[in-house]
Amino acid sequence: MLPSAAALLLLAQAAPPSDPALSFIRQHAAALVSELQIDGHFARAADEGRPSNYTAPRARDLAFLVDGAGDVLDGAASALAVADGLRLLHAAPRSEEPPDELPGRAWLLAGLVNHTANSSLLCAELPAVWAQLQRHYANASRWHDGLSFSAGVRAAGVETVLSSGHDTFLSLLHYQALGSLAVAAEHTACGGSVPAIRAVQKQIATALAGPLLWNEGSGMFRPSSGNNAHLTDVWGSALAVDAGAVTGERAARIVEWFGAHWAEVVQDGQVRHLPASGNAGGMPSGEYWPDVATWQYNTFANGGYWGTASGWVLPVIARNNSALGQKLVGDAILAVQVL
Repeated sequence: MLPSAAALLLLAQAAPPSDPALSFIRQHAAALVSELQIDGHFARAADEGRPSNYTAPRARDLAFLVDGAGDVLDGAASALAVADGLRLLHAAPRSEEPPDELPGRAWLLAGLVNHTANSSLLCAELPAVWAQLQRHYANASRWHDGLSFSAGVRAAGVETVLSSGHDTFLSLLHYQALGSLAVAAEHTACGGSVPAIRAVQKQIATALAGPLLWNEGSGMFRPSSGNNAHLTDVWGSALAVDAGAVTGERAARIVEWFGAHWAEVVQDGQVRHLPASGNAGGMPSGEYWPDVATWQYNTFANGGYWGTASGWVLPVIARNNSALGQKLVGDAILAVQVL
């Protein structure tokens, strides 16, 4: 899968300011933003690898777009993003709604406000969004021990991986969204909920600092405490560092892991969700999801390399080796230019 507009702009942040590829990144991102607009609206979020999966907009994808590619949105496009964002926020949650939609809506609202400086938008929407988040955190079947949770195997909404127990990536999406909401609200007249928002965010960080999801042996997070507890979460571990959910020794160990294992997880600037190592036949081998919804080993996210996470994984690799990080960003750009 090619990097999305949002991922490309996040990659641009890791590239040297004088890098001539930056102009290409911005041009390509602008083109992708334009392609997202159908009949004057962001009618569907882009996933170039599986467009048929997107029959309706998803808040998380729009949030990534606004957060990572906001500077290529002109005034009219920003207004359209706001309109579609409000429609998403006002829509009643569907019973089959993926678990990542709720933090996606919260992150979208925060991103729209932070991008447009529209405090009235935040004051109008934050009470309902925060109330829904609070109900989610009070539901022990969905949130337990300060983390996203499911007693049984369910589609986590992240590449349709089936997961049980406490979930690292989904918990981090909440951490990220809560942080952005707090930043958006801190300097407005409707910032009264900021202490409570920050308190939940701190609870997530505290839970992640415990042993439940951390693998001391590898120095990385597990994808979940249930059926995926024996795996290594490449995307989630990098996001924990990039979002600031972990600091100090654990963050250093994750950065060190990527310095030693980057070749097992990156190809053409694209990133596997689980680590692999090559074999004599040239085929990847390594870790795979035991429960998936729509694919087999060595296909799609169960062995594939994706641009979805490049925007936050490659900067973490660059913390260990800035020259290598820049090279991998260049590889991602070249992969797009060649096609």
